[in-house]
Amino acid sequence: MSGNSLAYANMKRALFAAVRAIPPGRVVEMRTLAAALNIPPRHAAFILSKLTAEEAEVIPAHRVVPKAGDFGKPEGRREALARQLAWLRAEGHEVRANRHLALAATRLWQPDDRHRSTIWADEEEG
Repeated sequence: MSGNSLAYANMKRALFAAVRAIPPGRVVEMRTLAAALNIPPRHAAFILSKLTAEEAEVIPAHRVVPKAGDFGKPEGRREALARQLAWLRAEGHEVRANRHLALAATRLWQPDDRHRSTIWADEEEG
C-alpha cells in the first residue's frame, strides 16, 4: 500500500467519508468498517493512525473500535489510547477498567457498503 498511489488516495478518501458519517454516540468495529470498504482492517487502521492534526479535528476516528471493543494492551500508544477512551466516555460509552468498551447493539453503527466489491487498484480518480 503506497501513500502516493491513486488507489491509496481513493481508499483514504472513502475511509474518511465513512468515518465522518459515524454519528456521535455510535461506534463501528474496525473489521466491519474495513469489510464495507473492501480493504483489509490493517490498511484502515494504518490510514487512521496517520491522521494529521487537521484531519483529526474533523474525522472522528475515535468511533472506530477494535473487535468486540477490546482495546487490549496499549503497547506504546498509551497517550493515543487514553485520548480515544476519554472521547468515547464523553460520548456516553461505558469503558471498563480493563480497557474494554461495553458494546451495546444499539450503539453499533453499520457503514454504507457500496464499496464492498470495489477493487481499489482499478478505481479511477473522482
